[in-house]
Order: sequence, then C-alpha cells, then structure tokens
Amino acid sequence: MGNFDSIIGGIRLGRLVFQNLQKVIAYLLPAGSWSEAWPVVLNVFLGVPLPLSSFLMIIICCFTDLAPCLSLIMEKEEFDLLTLPP
Repeated sequence: MGNFDSIIGGIRLGRLVFQNLQKVIAYLLPAGSWSEAWPVVLNVFLGVPLPLSSFLMIIICCFTDLAPCLSLIMEKEEFDLLTLPP
C-alpha cells in the first residue's frame, strides 16, 4: 500500500508543537500578567491615571515577550516524544 514513515514524523512534530506551546503558555502567564494588570487595578480602585494607553501597553507587552517566546517555540525535542503515551 504505502509508506507510513510520514505518519510517524507527523505525530512526532505534532507532539513537539504541543510541548513547545505548553512552554510558551507557562512562560507568558506569570511573566506578563502582573506588570500589565497593576496599572489598571490602581486606576480602577484608587483613581491613579494610567501612565500609558491600553494600546501602548499591549504593544510593549508583545515586543518585550517576542524574543523569549520565539526561542521557546524553536526548541528541539528534549527526549523521544514517541515514548510518551497518547
């Protein structure tokens, strides 16, 4: 019928993408949450004016976290991903 090597390679790459996305999410959640949330919380509860607009805070967050996230996305597999259960 055919060669099933491409299926094994596809499963390996899919698991690698999933593993790298887990690393990126684990990096972004604690790293960026508090630095962007504190000015908004202070503005809401204490009436302190925002130092930057919401748009500028999003742009700064995206560009400061871009390089570390790219390095996490491009990581090679640390161990044989096909030994993990599905």
